[in-house]
Amino acid sequence: MATTGNYYIDTIDFNTATAVFTNEELTTKAADGFYKFGDVYREQANGNLLPSKDCPSCSEPFPFMITSGFSLGTEACASPNYMITVYTSSNRFDNSDVVYTDAALSNVFDGDDKYYKVNIEIPASIRINKSGVITEKTQCI
Repeated sequence: MATTGNYYIDTIDFNTATAVFTNEELTTKAADGFYKFGDVYREQANGNLLPSKDCPSCSEPFPFMITSGFSLGTEACASPNYMITVYTSSNRFDNSDVVYTDAALSNVFDGDDKYYKVNIEIPASIRINKSGVITEKTQCI
């Protein structure tokens, strides 16, 4: 999970920085790992920043409430009770997104191929397989 802190770089542009430091004097390099500024992710390895790249595990998890599982999507949509908190790395709950039981996005939610109503702006039923992958999404009407 991401943490925040005060870090310093050796240029005014994160894209051209060569390293991340923990002090203003730029004498103590920060720990190796991923760093983000704006929408740019860069990995520091052996004290040096590598070129920017995608870092899906760097994003903040999105918590959602879902109902218990149902055999049919219409049954899930009819349920008024959100009982389970789950997490994804996306705020959309799209097909192929993975659902987790924890904010660290490390424990996959076993959906048992059932339908769940998800509490989003426009409620939807989602089908989650045993691997935690959303395989179907339908708006609740």
